[in-house]
Amino acid sequence: MTTTAENPFNLEKSKVIILEPEDRIYRRKKTGILRFLWVAAGAGIAMALIASQLQFHPAREISPVLISGFQVQQGYGIPEIFSTEKKCWLPLPFQGPAPSGGKIRTDVHSQVDLKFGEGAVLRLKPGSEIEARQAAHSYGPKVHLRLNRGNLLGLIETPETSQLQFLFSNPDLQMLTHQARFLLNFNVTTQTGWLGLLEGEASVDQSQKNPLKLAARQKIKLDPSSEEKNPAPITEEDWTRMKESYDLSLFNTSQKEQLGFIKQLRSSFFPYVQDIEIYRLASVPGFMSTQIEIDPETRKPYLSMNYDVFPDHSVAGVSFKTQGLNLSQFESLKMEVRKNPKHNSPEMITLQIKSANSVIRKYDLKNFRNPWSPIAIPILVAENTPPVKEINILFAHSRVGAETHGSLEFRNLELIPHSSNASLVLPSHIEDRDDKLHTNAKKKPSPIHEPADELDSLVSKLQSLNQILKQTALQDSITSETKASPS
Repeated sequence: MTTTAENPFNLEKSKVIILEPEDRIYRRKKTGILRFLWVAAGAGIAMALIASQLQFHPAREISPVLISGFQVQQGYGIPEIFSTEKKCWLPLPFQGPAPSGGKIRTDVHSQVDLKFGEGAVLRLKPGSEIEARQAAHSYGPKVHLRLNRGNLLGLIETPETSQLQFLFSNPDLQMLTHQARFLLNFNVTTQTGWLGLLEGEASVDQSQKNPLKLAARQKIKLDPSSEEKNPAPITEEDWTRMKESYDLSLFNTSQKEQLGFIKQLRSSFFPYVQDIEIYRLASVPGFMSTQIEIDPETRKPYLSMNYDVFPDHSVAGVSFKTQGLNLSQFESLKMEVRKNPKHNSPEMITLQIKSANSVIRKYDLKNFRNPWSPIAIPILVAENTPPVKEINILFAHSRVGAETHGSLEFRNLELIPHSSNASLVLPSHIEDRDDKLHTNAKKKPSPIHEPADELDSLVSKLQSLNQILKQTALQDSITSETKASPS
């Protein structure tokens, strides 16, 4: 082997250790890379553990909260539900099972009523949307629905012993209740809202710190720019906005079924009743509903009348349509009346008896009590009085007093014929509308017929005048015959 300048040590190129330093460098790099990967993996695991403790899962989809446990009661148009499975909006069927979803919405041409068990009915008005939210555990068991936009009417009547409560919210407040009739509104454009209660009570939380108590006939405005945060009394305009909530009912009972239930009261009055209607006058506001209840002590049915005549000049009532009822055969109409201790009651109501063309009699009834109290209404009509076509029990704003909404309960409506020797027991005054006839307790009314309205007054005067004319004509006839007879 020869040496050269390039190979002074006379080594073969294959023996020259050139790769050994590079191999060590390679192994060092490999070890460094592995060490870096291990460190990075450890850091990643640590961050994942920390994220899991903070409940922050950017790579995992959070399970949505579903609107469940409801059925569609009624509606119109095409309301929609957001399907959590198909990730799109689907038509909400009016019959059959509804698909699972976290939101329900309506367009300007649709509306839907949703019933949740036996304790709540909600009406989603046109152009509205609700969304299920996770309920905070501090409130206890509840259904939490958030109104994202539009108007939501509600009737909540969960039993007092129930732990279930309903939490409604919009971006500015939360309302917690288990018994209420309400309207919740939120305007997305102005970011303002409104909450009003017709009945019940609710706890309203705007600041998450100091909940307010909202009572019946109160409202609260949701305006971030306003300093006014306290409840205020509702106005007639507010009542008009909220009165549609009276259309909501937990019971789907037809008018025919109601009549059947009322006839189960079994009295001498109801065989004459052919139909029963809610008394309404055109363009006159007012609300009335009837319901058959069972007395837990006697196990006998009674009729409950629920009224709301908040606006001035409003009237509401119940009209019993009768057939073949000749009141001249009867001495009195007896009934038992009581106040509901859980509701307000009126100071005075009016009982109106009508023929086909006019009002026959009007009576004002007052001084209602609890428990049941008998009342006998004298029937002071002439023998030639036309058949009665309807008997109305009316609640008028001008007569019910301070309690413009409440209830009154009736049972044992009986017609007492003239042949009966039954005594009239009057625990409260019965006031004839126009002649101010008062009958005190345990006294029979005077059988004097005095008119109840202007038409009756006019008819009575004409009858009296006619009688005088007949007597005068008869006297003249006798005088003429006396003069004509021979002495």
